Amino acid sequence: MLAVLLLPEPFDALADDHPARDLEPAITTALVDPPRLSYALQSRLPAEFADALATIQARRLARALKDEIGAVVLFDPRAYPLVRGLLALSKCELWYSRTPPAPHGSERLRRRIAALDQQARDRSALRFTSTDPLWERMAAWPRAR
Repeated sequence: MLAVLLLPEPFDALADDHPARDLEPAITTALVDPPRLSYALQSRLPAEFADALATIQARRLARALKDEIGAVVLFDPRAYPLVRGLLALSKCELWYSRTPPAPHGSERLRRRIAALDQQARDRSALRFTSTDPLWERMAAWPRAR
């Protein structure tokens, strides 16, 4: 089983204390850089279009991964449409560590991000600030043979 980490920015650009850096050495993690059309840009698209795009991305990502997805780890609420697609395809859990995006943009954009954040909170099986609970859950997963 895999924990798919949807990174808010490329791994090399993450802060040294970002939780993804702690999880990177795990053999059961797959680090996924943001798509070319960033989550920030996707959040500015009409919701229906962004959801359709995220569904296509989720299918491609699920096909590219060789192992079953046990959890999707979300750090940025703007990536939630992709998470929703992965959850529908693989029946996995959502683990959420909200990293607040910069508070810029229009009022409509701030409302959209707040709505995505609330949806992610409602859907998450685990919300974390430390990676300890994630290590515990991954240790309990059945090992591939």
